[in-house]
Amino acid sequence: GGSMMATIWVLTGISVAVVGVRLYAQFINRHLDLGDAIMTLSMICGIMLCSMLTTQYHYGLGRHFFYLSPYQRVHAIEFNFLGQAFGIMGPAFGRMASCLLMLKLFGTNKIRRRLLWFIFWESLVVNSITLILVFVQCKDVRTLWDKGGHPSACWSPSVQEVALTISIALNSATDLTLTILPASIFWTLQISTKLKLGLGFLLSLSIFAFVACIVKTVLLQSLAERDDFTFNTVPFFTWVIAEITLVNIAASVPLIRPLFVR
Repeated sequence: GGSMMATIWVLTGISVAVVGVRLYAQFINRHLDLGDAIMTLSMICGIMLCSMLTTQYHYGLGRHFFYLSPYQRVHAIEFNFLGQAFGIMGPAFGRMASCLLMLKLFGTNKIRRRLLWFIFWESLVVNSITLILVFVQCKDVRTLWDKGGHPSACWSPSVQEVALTISIALNSATDLTLTILPASIFWTLQISTKLKLGLGFLLSLSIFAFVACIVKTVLLQSLAERDDFTFNTVPFFTWVIAEITLVNIAASVPLIRPLFVR
């Protein structure tokens, strides 16, 4: 638990710093736009998720469920579910900001432009549906964290697992596309190989978010294993924070580069 807190706040601090420098670079160049606003939403989601996880830690996150009092169990699970909302939408907003960056850089080609707009809206719609499914799986939403105090009919936990698996698979495909697209474009430009490699690398950092998505898929079953929720979900949420950080870095570093290269 304690090591998780240190890890997630360090990662979130890195994300805030990188996005902050991005916004500064955009401001001084008078280029602030919708992509920056969406990236700010992604950063805020990361901060909110960290706050929810920290509150969960107060109630027992990182400890085995059977060591917790009924009061601790209810509130730990409550903030776990509330945190999932930010964990779903944080990376989604980051990917949407990446699409807008790619549109700005490579949007002259009709096919590429349509592909990027499709990814933009797909990220918003798929992850929004996933978010809604998390909170409508019980007739009374409070049943999710307090079955005894607020009993009601619920879907099987496997429904949420399947929904998240589908959204993570689509998010992984998005990361892979946002990695391959800029690399393939820069390779065809008439510029030096060194510059091709440098720019291609900066705009292909989504590959690290892709790796985080794969790890999340492996750990996803922890959300369906609710007998030891406070202990099982620690690795999963650590990787969610890592994913948000990596997506934000991937979509921000290319805009920061002009500050250091004249």
